[in-house]
Amino acid sequence: MISNMLTQIKNRLAQEVQFRLGHKTLIKVNDEWTEFDEQILSLTDWEDLKDICLQNVEKMSLETKGFAQGVFSEPLQTWIFSFTEWKDCMKAHFSFVQKEKSNFNVQFAPYFDCLKKKSGLHIVSSQRRQGKSTLLSEIISESRKYSPELVAVHAQPSQLALTSQDSIVHIGTESLSWDCHHAIYDGIDCIVVDMNDIENLNKWVRFAEEGRAVYLSLSGRSIENVILQLKSLTEGKINLWNRFCDQLSSVVFQKLVPSANTAVHEIFVFNKSDQKKINNNIEFSECVSNNKLYQSLNQSIIQSLVRRKFDVKKAFEITNDIEELDQSLKRMGL
Repeated sequence: MISNMLTQIKNRLAQEVQFRLGHKTLIKVNDEWTEFDEQILSLTDWEDLKDICLQNVEKMSLETKGFAQGVFSEPLQTWIFSFTEWKDCMKAHFSFVQKEKSNFNVQFAPYFDCLKKKSGLHIVSSQRRQGKSTLLSEIISESRKYSPELVAVHAQPSQLALTSQDSIVHIGTESLSWDCHHAIYDGIDCIVVDMNDIENLNKWVRFAEEGRAVYLSLSGRSIENVILQLKSLTEGKINLWNRFCDQLSSVVFQKLVPSANTAVHEIFVFNKSDQKKINNNIEFSECVSNNKLYQSLNQSIIQSLVRRKFDVKKAFEITNDIEELDQSLKRMGL
């Protein structure tokens, strides 16, 4: 029954599903939650859902920790799931995984030049459910066009964790705190940490100082916000902040436009001058003003408009600066 239900949900083009014991099943279609049907999820349905999706080790985790994550996969559908059993709350959340395809939407030449480098720290950010893991997977695939590097991935279940290539080594989350000189990293050219948060920053800075490329994911609402978060992580650690700024190569912020099957991006590629400005706490607006290594979200939106990815109405819905976008469009006669 549950397998058939997931198939029906997939056929309704749902992006997410929430099962909750004693409640109706909810699905998210076009970014809006709605009820799947009128049926209440029974205890029998809940146990069936666990039996179909969870392996023994995941069932043990659910029983002992109250939480389990994993992947449910059939020939025609793949879902990333999380189960929670905590006090009176028994719920499961599923996210549909699209078949992997080349859909690299970044349109900024300096960023492609940056990907050709084999070292440095690269931050990939967005708000939640905005495709950071998929973007990371695409960036790694793109960067490998310029260098056949061996990549190690720390990631929770995601599109990135499901990426299967001979040159990608999935080393999970248990080794996140292991020393950077551990044998697990021997021969690795590029390290990817897709946790939506950053711990052990000193470890990742050290890898970059050794000449490796390091990609970190971080939830945020803009590049300026991401830099402020990173500054907070190094509060009271001035030497770590100095070292981090010296290795910072790029920050990308992504915003999905699902109805147009595309994304827009704010991007900052750092040269030595920009690294020093960030290190010296120069105002962000001053750092990016007339900077050819910076692309604002509005500039990306305008590129998509010119390429007819979406219309002007949608552009104003997704911009983070309506007034500036309006002035730019007027100057272009749009």
